[in-house]
Amino acid sequence: MKKYILSLLVLMFSAITYAAVSKTINLISAGTLSSLITISEKSSITDLTVSGNIDATDFKCMRDEMTVLANVDMTSVIIKAYSGNLGTYFDGIMSYPANEIPNGAFSPKYMDGIPKGKKSLISVKMPLSTTSIGSIAFSNCSGLTGDLLIPNSVTIIKEGAFADCTGFNGTLTLSPVLTIIETSAFQNCNGLVGNLIIHESVTSIGDLAFMFCSNITEVVIPKSIVSIGDNSFFGCSVINKITVAKVNAPIISSSTFDGIAKNTCVV
Repeated sequence: MKKYILSLLVLMFSAITYAAVSKTINLISAGTLSSLITISEKSSITDLTVSGNIDATDFKCMRDEMTVLANVDMTSVIIKAYSGNLGTYFDGIMSYPANEIPNGAFSPKYMDGIPKGKKSLISVKMPLSTTSIGSIAFSNCSGLTGDLLIPNSVTIIKEGAFADCTGFNGTLTLSPVLTIIETSAFQNCNGLVGNLIIHESVTSIGDLAFMFCSNITEVVIPKSIVSIGDNSFFGCSVINKITVAKVNAPIISSSTFDGIAKNTCVV
């Protein structure tokens, strides 16, 4: 009987420990998230819906102070510009543009040269007003799952923004106004599946951009592309069709599609 009661208590404690805790909050002033949630909430909130105005310091609060944060909905958020030393990237004064998911938003500053992504994070709905996604913003957030939807207003995805997000197990939908995909933007996102549609708005794909996205099956390189980096699709081993507009053929290096059967390229 004692063993039964003890087991029951353990199960009850575990259920309480891992229970989802939700909070919805509207920030009238950017930079106030940390002051509007209690210490106990910072260690218990798993699901956060936030609206209003936020800046890089609020992202830092979500990343570093909210220790079990798993699901974030920022759909209605406006990201304000911030300049100072309390943001998400490296120590020292930095400027963070408005409407940009900040550099290092959910990936703490480099330690031993490797971004340490927020492992508790499962899903993020980005602000609909987002125009760019900063460097290593989600790098190594290996707990992110499902589809990856880039908001329709995003024009630039910066270096390493989603690198090593190995937990994704759905499709990648790029913004129809996207123009630049920088170096290693989606490197090692090996759970992304299906066809990769790169819209006519895209002009540049950086080195290693989709390296080891090993479950992408088809790629279309539109005629709008003016530069495409080395090894940008290296190791995308299950691609069975690559369509390249004739105008792009001269800019594609011999290493762009390394690791893929050469007869898969259609020009």
